Amino acid sequence: MSNGNDATKKDKHGGKMNGKNGSVEKNEDALVKEEIKKYLEEEVSLKRLSNKARIELLEQGTITLQSFLDTMVSGLKKPWKKILNLLESKRIIRNTDLAERFTKKRPIPKGVLNETRGYLIKFEEWNALTRIKRPGEKHYVYYCNLPGFYKPEELHNLSPDIHKVEILKSMNYRWESLSDLSEKLEINLSFLTYLLDAYAEQGLIEKEEREYYSQRPTCETTFYRLPKGFKEIGEITPNTIKAFSIIRAINLLEEEQEKEAGKKKFVSLEELVGLMEEDLSNKTIIPKDIEIKGDSAKFAFLGELPLGHQFADLKLIDYFLEKLKQFEPDYFITSDFVQGDFKGIQVDRLRTLTRIGLLNKVSVQHKAANFVLKELEKVAKNVVYQLSDDDWQISVSRALIAMQQFLALRRSGLSSIFPEEIKRRSGEDYRRFMKMQWQYIQPYMFRIGRTLYNANEVNAIIGEKISEYLLIVFILYFEKRGEPIPKEWKVIVDMEALHGDKKKSKLSVTPDPIILRLPEKFGHKIIHVVHNMGFSNVTQYTKSLQIPEAIFRHLQARGMETPYLLMDFHQERFFGASIGRDKESRQPTFIFNLPGCKNTLLDASYRMKSFNAFNILTDKVHRQNTFRKEPATPGISLFEILSDGRLRIKILTHKIQQILEANINEPEIKEIFYECQDIQIGSITQRIEWGIKAHDYALYARGATIVDYNGDVLHGNNYKQHPWENRPRRLTSVASQQEFLRKIFGAFYPAPNVKIVDIRVGNHEYNTRGVADSGYNNLAPFTAVLKEKHESRGLLNTKISCWNRLRLKNSANPGGSEMNWPYTAKTVAGGFKYAVQHKWSFGDGDPLAGMAQWFQRMAGSAGDIDLIIGGHYHIFGMALIAEKFLLQLPGLNDQSGYEMQGGFMPQSMVTIIEFSNKEGITIELIPIEFLEKYKCISPMYKDIDAKGLLDRPKPGTREYDFGLPSPYIYQMEEEADALYPEV
Repeated sequence: MSNGNDATKKDKHGGKMNGKNGSVEKNEDALVKEEIKKYLEEEVSLKRLSNKARIELLEQGTITLQSFLDTMVSGLKKPWKKILNLLESKRIIRNTDLAERFTKKRPIPKGVLNETRGYLIKFEEWNALTRIKRPGEKHYVYYCNLPGFYKPEELHNLSPDIHKVEILKSMNYRWESLSDLSEKLEINLSFLTYLLDAYAEQGLIEKEEREYYSQRPTCETTFYRLPKGFKEIGEITPNTIKAFSIIRAINLLEEEQEKEAGKKKFVSLEELVGLMEEDLSNKTIIPKDIEIKGDSAKFAFLGELPLGHQFADLKLIDYFLEKLKQFEPDYFITSDFVQGDFKGIQVDRLRTLTRIGLLNKVSVQHKAANFVLKELEKVAKNVVYQLSDDDWQISVSRALIAMQQFLALRRSGLSSIFPEEIKRRSGEDYRRFMKMQWQYIQPYMFRIGRTLYNANEVNAIIGEKISEYLLIVFILYFEKRGEPIPKEWKVIVDMEALHGDKKKSKLSVTPDPIILRLPEKFGHKIIHVVHNMGFSNVTQYTKSLQIPEAIFRHLQARGMETPYLLMDFHQERFFGASIGRDKESRQPTFIFNLPGCKNTLLDASYRMKSFNAFNILTDKVHRQNTFRKEPATPGISLFEILSDGRLRIKILTHKIQQILEANINEPEIKEIFYECQDIQIGSITQRIEWGIKAHDYALYARGATIVDYNGDVLHGNNYKQHPWENRPRRLTSVASQQEFLRKIFGAFYPAPNVKIVDIRVGNHEYNTRGVADSGYNNLAPFTAVLKEKHESRGLLNTKISCWNRLRLKNSANPGGSEMNWPYTAKTVAGGFKYAVQHKWSFGDGDPLAGMAQWFQRMAGSAGDIDLIIGGHYHIFGMALIAEKFLLQLPGLNDQSGYEMQGGFMPQSMVTIIEFSNKEGITIELIPIEFLEKYKCISPMYKDIDAKGLLDRPKPGTREYDFGLPSPYIYQMEEEADALYPEV
């Protein structure tokens, strides 16, 4: 086909035709050169040239593509018009699309398909089109190469994801020229320019212009490379490309926010207040209301079992698992089950790791922790795992690794930020990765029972070589932007576990303090568990409760609500105290440091190889054994809260285990021990109604077998102001106090199950004037009364003793020592030995420290004691040291003037201790609220109580205003005073 001006014959597309010899070609080439020369000398216009000459000019770059298309012969303009119309409507086309415009026949004849394919190929040769075969497809598609035909965003979207992957995978992290990329990718140069520019616009690649030779850039001056962020992503896939784009967009948003921060203005103080309140509201833990069936809420606590640490005490758990199943806790609260691998931090602690069974690896530690948690799920209705200090250290190390790994991602899209600005923002990066690690990754691993898959493990499952950590990062970013999560990622990442606890699992995992609120029948009591309430290498290892006690007393002073139970795992030293009552609920607040589950005796006894123990300063074991000078006692804590206000506590230890194992073939022996002390009969602070109900409950409802009167039963006559200070009670003489004691408490005896009654004086008895001179025991008459009542009924097996003179069999010297001192020690229920004094040691005012000081000084003699009981201080305290329970128990008197002066509040309550050779030791704390509601069942007080004669006057009554006791006690005071009126 000719345009009428061609000097030679051409094919219908304007190409040359081969003659029978080369003379025709030579003549054609000469004619074309002549035409081009005339055109360049402006002797002829472009339209007057042959198609061959125009093609040569196009290839030389002398004319533009558009000029070429505008001056084509009519035989080419028509097909080009059809091609262009199709591209404008479809944006990319196939040969079949064009062929349908050339014929109406269906199916399309082969001749038409060949003709249209010829047109497309020619226009591709002339760089008007680009032909690409997309992976997975057999046919080619054609793109338009005209400048500006596609917008960058459109071209980015028209380019298939898999096509982007192939292009990006073929690129490097070093600069490559456009021509080299065109050759490597086998993509038309001009189309590749548009495509790569579109990718650069999207931030998927980086572009650089180097104008070395002229002001007009040529192909060789344009360079592209992959951003370094793709290195951290790992494998390039359609999903990771999308993730990279999202991360870049978020980085850019942060850059904009940084700029906007300088422009921020506030219009009012109220606006600032609102922002601060909203921020704190987002960070505040809301108590979780829990359901409890029945009238008791049971909680088990097991912490500081860092699997992977050489001293993790799994033997204790293994032995008591069946006991825990029998206990059936409503909630089993746990913490610190994974030791970590100390990557980059505290590396000296690597020496403390278990080196058998790969337990020095975090992945194996998590599997072990999951196994233990599954075992606990079998015994409890709910299991809660609270992240610990060791989990925090793992998070820190992983966050630091992530920061280094994602440095290039931080730079992505922030080309305008200088390196020092990026460095300045590294603190925000650390916060971001720590939050991700602490709030998402660490809980997630406990919920799924394993550590995260590495890139190779993920590749084996879904064929994408990308780590599960990165997948989680991308998922969180996708969710932030509202993008759908790729299905293949969900095969790896458990989406339910990532965002919360699994519904079909009993396990709940939290990085935060646990706040549980009991139902209304329990008075909405709050259980508040914190892994670490204020660990300090100095104060917390010498006085365990110093920080939480001081803080929560301060909170009470400010009128804030404080919880019923406040628990701390970290100290690995069981210590408990009551710190007063909440202002609104009037419920007591107990603070407990819970025991851990590490047995460190090998280290403490210097029997460990030095490499695994010497001077590991960052390990708590070292500080416990050297600074605190007290090896940890492992234990599992059980708490039972009853709806009537009583609290039962049981700690399972190796010593308990030894006694239970020694009695495995024996029938159950159970002793119910009732402690009665600090009644202070004759004092204005006496509350005899509480004492009567305590006796009734212990002796008749609980069937006490051992009753212990541990001093200060009588107020005595200790100081000059005693007669007038206590005149309202009228029991100012010791004789009247003794008579009152006989009438009130003597009435309970003989009691149904009591086998032992031990009586010893306290400071109020032995400090009474004249006692030191005469040696008289003011509780001897009460002892005589009880003996007479039992002997007269033939009950000769009940042992009633008033202790002063004693023999300490296990003394420092052979044969034992003899002394006069009110001290008692007994072995009961198959091997449990308890010891009681009214007041222990010469301590610094801390009764538990005094007890610990005493048995440390008496270690050779007191090594076989399991439980130590003291009174005197009118407060509650409890500890577990060297597998000995230390119990500082209050009495049943109210606040005195002496205590008022010093700022001390009595923590009045009753204590019953149950010894069982099958169950261990259970301590029951009975609050005054329980006693005030309790109705007597003993024959001597049942009717009296039923008539309301033991009810103390209520506020607003005349009797209350005048400080009178209940009607019955008032009558008994009058009778005792009438019999013994002397002062």
